[in-house]
Amino acid sequence: MPIKKFSLIVGFMSLAFGIPAQESWKVLKNQDGITLYWRSVPGSSFNQIKATFVLQSPVKMALSLLTDIKYQNKYIYSCDTSQLIRHSEPHVRVIYHRFKMPWPISDRDDYCIQRISKLGASKYQIETKNTSGKEYPLTSCVRIPYEHSGSSN
Repeated sequence: MPIKKFSLIVGFMSLAFGIPAQESWKVLKNQDGITLYWRSVPGSSFNQIKATFVLQSPVKMALSLLTDIKYQNKYIYSCDTSQLIRHSEPHVRVIYHRFKMPWPISDRDDYCIQRISKLGASKYQIETKNTSGKEYPLTSCVRIPYEHSGSSN
């Protein structure tokens, strides 16, 4: 199987739902084919960050690895539990994450909706937003109130 280049846009955005008049992205670091960007979030003490890179891998293999729930605790920082809750559409699913924090900080968790979108012939976006509701029970962890990753805006 030939290896094709494809782009993956990964963005991590805290407190970032419907933010008006955002400033443009600024390059924070560009090294080894990975470009990190940041921008401020009006009304928040958190900044948004975004990373872009090209993977030298067959598309199906890379997407399979990046979306494999049982291995997310291996590459998502401090994630000790990752569980598929349900598929709601072919490329949309609900996932539970638990994050182990060092003492004295309490562990964190969230339920999120993940969407995989094809943006071009070999360009994909994985977007994740946290969700809440009665069907997502509270635990002894502190619930992460706002999380959004994957926006390429």
